Amino acid sequence: MGKHLVVIYSIFFLSLFIGSNSSKYTESTESQLAETFELFIILNEGVDLKNLNKSQVEKLLDCSSCTILYTYKELGMLLIAPTPGAELSQLHRNANILNTFPNIKAQQTSSTNTSMDKYSPELHPHDPRKDKPLKTTSNPSGWAREMVNAPTSPTAPQGKNIKILIIDSGIDKNSEAFKHSEIIGKDFVEDENSKNAPYEYFDHDGHGTQVAGIIAGQSSYIKGIAPKVKLYIARACIKEDCSLSSVTYAINWGLENNVEIINMSLGWDLPTRSGDIVYKRLYNKGVTVVAAAGNDAESTFYQNGELSYPANYKETIAVGSVASDFQPSAFSQNGELLTLLAPGEQILSAAPKGTGRVSHLEIKVGNDITQTPNLRMEGSARNHTPVDAAIAWVNDIHNITENLSGKIALIARGTFHFKEMAEVVSNHGASALIVYDNLNDNQITLGRLNYEKPYDVQIPVIMISRQSGERILASITNNQEAYAQLVTKTVNYELEDGTSFSTPFVTGAIALIKSIDHTVTPSEIKNILTSTASKISVDSNFSGAGVLNIKAAIEQTKRLLN
Repeated sequence: MGKHLVVIYSIFFLSLFIGSNSSKYTESTESQLAETFELFIILNEGVDLKNLNKSQVEKLLDCSSCTILYTYKELGMLLIAPTPGAELSQLHRNANILNTFPNIKAQQTSSTNTSMDKYSPELHPHDPRKDKPLKTTSNPSGWAREMVNAPTSPTAPQGKNIKILIIDSGIDKNSEAFKHSEIIGKDFVEDENSKNAPYEYFDHDGHGTQVAGIIAGQSSYIKGIAPKVKLYIARACIKEDCSLSSVTYAINWGLENNVEIINMSLGWDLPTRSGDIVYKRLYNKGVTVVAAAGNDAESTFYQNGELSYPANYKETIAVGSVASDFQPSAFSQNGELLTLLAPGEQILSAAPKGTGRVSHLEIKVGNDITQTPNLRMEGSARNHTPVDAAIAWVNDIHNITENLSGKIALIARGTFHFKEMAEVVSNHGASALIVYDNLNDNQITLGRLNYEKPYDVQIPVIMISRQSGERILASITNNQEAYAQLVTKTVNYELEDGTSFSTPFVTGAIALIKSIDHTVTPSEIKNILTSTASKISVDSNFSGAGVLNIKAAIEQTKRLLN
């Protein structure tokens, strides 16, 4: 993913991950609750809270020293605040109670910290968090749909009336990609952005809009997998943070609205005491949870292979990322419970209106002017005046002999870090940087400079193919002057990578399956997806059952009906 939302939570607080029928959990309430000792109560499966009033719930709890803060009616849970120093042994003797665990105050950590403290689980929309560039085709909008055999016929299933809950950063419903979408949304955060937003679940970050675009977006650029679904948008993530409490309330809201599929392009690092119970209950309710496998495969914490949670619960569908060459992405986490792969590198999707950026590059050598395909590096200047300047070849950034003032630097990929290149040539006065690839297949690689915001690289940096770069270099070597005009355009779409964006491909596919057979269960859905996946020659811990094959899954679902 392009953005990384992180919150470090106590392992005990992460034990809760279900919904509530209560009012919204505001920031002030969250702060107040964090200062007190609180307990989450999981009631036995047979206890039905739906028709009980407050006094009846208090009688059921049978704890005179406990104040009931919230009642989670859909999944049979409570949040309580015991009186300080209260004796709570009666809770453990209560035949109605299955388990208890404390709510611990959350602590934030930097989104750029790639090391993992195994005792500090993270909750975040997934970000590859890797300095290595990611390969993409020169036509990134088409490869992903082709790989998964997405329907192209107007008579194909389109997910009509299937309810999908997307728990994320909201959505820009005014994006052109959603002009025909049915969207119902709710804000579970109520931050400063909420006060000035055009509507309460407006996406200020972009991640949720991109996820929704893969599922249901439709425009001249975006072709969602299931354009006729009903989108339930829960704005639970803000300012690069996902509050677990907000996510909890979002799930409950979805259950109240009878959603059938939950897309969770987020995760945390460790199993929890209640996770098995919670996801079994969602599973038994017929709700299919689709979760991102995670993007930390190259971190020391996951060096032995393991998925993020909730992807690592057997009741969920765990989705990893595959590249355009049918190989698992290097960042995609792996493990025995990985279900399957879907495209997750350089995925074109909707962005909040006017926030996407593409670069238009023209190269002039003599009288020859060519428009050169390119990709803007994430972390470089997003807004800049058009650059029209001579191109200067830089062979060694640590030994620059030419005056780069007002020029565009050209550097070959493969020797220096992208950010270091940009910083050095910028300090020498360069107005922009062009990096040409070292691949031989005329593909372009997306580079990343850094993850910090605001970005500290103030010049535009773009990547071009090896063939384009070598043509420019040949002209300079032959004493021909080469010029470039670089203009950044504002668009309503964006290229992103990560298992966050693999997950909605599968979510959309499940919506198509359910639109054919609405009675299909989570277990049957998983069997359909795994039995029809396109096999690849990679260990199943890294590939699951293979790569999502939507056409085959649809055909299998139809066969099961006859």
